[in-house]
Amino acid sequence: MSPIELESTLSKIIAAGLKRSVMVWGAPGIGTSIVSQIADRHGLELLDLRLSQLAPTDLRGLPVADGTVSRWLPPEFLPNAGKGILFLDELNMAPPAIQGIAQQLILDRRVGSYVVPEGWFVWAAGNRKEDRAAVYDMPAPLANRFLHFHVDAHYDCFRAWAARSGIQEQILAFLAFRPTLLNKPDPKSAAFPSCRSWELASELHALGIGIEAAVGEGAAGEFGAFLVTYDSLPDLSAILAGKGASLEFRGSLRAVWVLL
Repeated sequence: MSPIELESTLSKIIAAGLKRSVMVWGAPGIGTSIVSQIADRHGLELLDLRLSQLAPTDLRGLPVADGTVSRWLPPEFLPNAGKGILFLDELNMAPPAIQGIAQQLILDRRVGSYVVPEGWFVWAAGNRKEDRAAVYDMPAPLANRFLHFHVDAHYDCFRAWAARSGIQEQILAFLAFRPTLLNKPDPKSAAFPSCRSWELASELHALGIGIEAAVGEGAAGEFGAFLVTYDSLPDLSAILAGKGASLEFRGSLRAVWVLL
């Protein structure tokens, strides 16, 4: 589904108060940003918990002697009150031992004596193997505890978000021309095009720095060639004002040859 469709679906789940666990699958950066926007829109706290950075005892808590028995003290980072989204980002990057402990949290909304407060949703997100992510296979018992939603990168959705986020207009114009480069993992390069890396590319471009460090040499080369044409375009506002007769379209032949 598209990011807009996912936003609509998650909003309906929140409006209905459905406390079923959700797993969002997608390319790097997509699921995380959508969940963050959903939390802001509905006035919910977002607790981003990276299970891949935890040890099994970090989630289960520590045993403490209480007379003749031991009790488990839950970790301080788990919510105790209020309303929000407990977001288990990059869930499938966590080792199987951690994923196993998370099963009870995801299905039963508890770990040991700790219980997730009623006002909290338990959602997760993860990248797919085709995204070149260093992920583990999700065990079937854990996968069966989720509602699974698969989201793909869409230029129209990215443009709507980018317009609100101040992404450079040259970046948006180029992606309108080459939408297939919005998300294109490259197994031969550490830097490759993605929604997240185009945001980084916009920051570099605003500083007058080449964007290959963010999106790789291939996409950066095409962007540079595109800028030759972009910079030679006449002023559209003058044309709309009826003053286009005196304008000269400079450098058009050179731009065409570069793009070819």
